[in-house]
Parts: sequence; structure tokens; C-alpha cells
Amino acid sequence: MNAITRDAFDTEFRTFLSTFELDVDLATVTADDNLFDQGVLDSFSVLRVIVLVERLRGEPVDLEHAGIESFASISTIYESFIAD
Repeated sequence: MNAITRDAFDTEFRTFLSTFELDVDLATVTADDNLFDQGVLDSFSVLRVIVLVERLRGEPVDLEHAGIESFASISTIYESFIAD
């Protein structure tokens, strides 16, 4: 798995989210905010997030052991899929 720091992930993830057509100011979204409740992610955009995470990891995500809660916030995405 490719190593990426928390700060680098946060920057990459926010840049990625900025490509979405959102009615949300990403500057107001904290790493611990629920991305679904904030209107940042929905069930379709999670698929794009999985592709990003797999690219950053350099390997596929094991979705058998990941629930939707694993994608709830920037922090949980990092902890669930990126952190060692």
C-alpha cells in the first residue's frame, strides 16, 4: 500500500471533492463532519470516493468489511482505508 500522510490525504481529498457540483462550501466542512449529512456525499459519489481511495492506496479496497459508515467523514475514510 502507498503511504500518504493525513495532511496530504486531506488536501488530496478536498481537491477531489472540489470537482463535485456541490451546494456546500468545502471550507466549512471539518475532517470530522458527516459528509452525508452535510450534502457532500451521496450513494453515487461514494463510488467515486472508492476509486480515489484505491488510487491513493495503490490497491483495491476490501468492501466486504466496509460499511457506509466507513465513508462518513474525511477522518473515517482516512482511518478506515489509508492509515496503517
